Amino acid sequence: MNRTIPRCLAVAAVAAACLYYALDTSGASPSAPRVVATATPSAKGLDPALQRALTRATAAARRDGITVRVTSGRRSKQYQQQLLDEAIVRYGSKRIARQYVNTPGRSTHVKGLAVDIGPTDAAYWMIQHGPEFGLCQIYANEVWHFERVTKPGGTCPPLKANAAGG
Repeated sequence: MNRTIPRCLAVAAVAAACLYYALDTSGASPSAPRVVATATPSAKGLDPALQRALTRATAAARRDGITVRVTSGRRSKQYQQQLLDEAIVRYGSKRIARQYVNTPGRSTHVKGLAVDIGPTDAAYWMIQHGPEFGLCQIYANEVWHFERVTKPGGTCPPLKANAAGG
């Protein structure tokens, strides 16, 4: 398989994820910093510490003129399995699919410990500034996936190649 195909698919996934964001349903005033929730999966049910870090990062991004959207937050086990099943069909094998989609038992999205961020400029902003809030990119092949894995201002761990840990 051409090595650029997975990279192109990753970029396409960011673009597709951006299409899923919905209107903010938090009830916050337009001037209040907020995390824009998605319809499904949702920013609801996130770990409280992750939610606080994300809210602070979103406010800082807004000051820089960047709109942060949660394109995927907490997921049910069933939805995570659906994503994995779809990836197996798309990539032709579970081994390759696992590079992009974790099993329900291993997914930090299912545990409410991960968010996917869009649009692309927001994801790149988060890569650069997320560590100030304890938010780190986890996988080299997923510029949109962030977890709270360090203290604010701390150092992010080395990137894993992909969701399979490779």
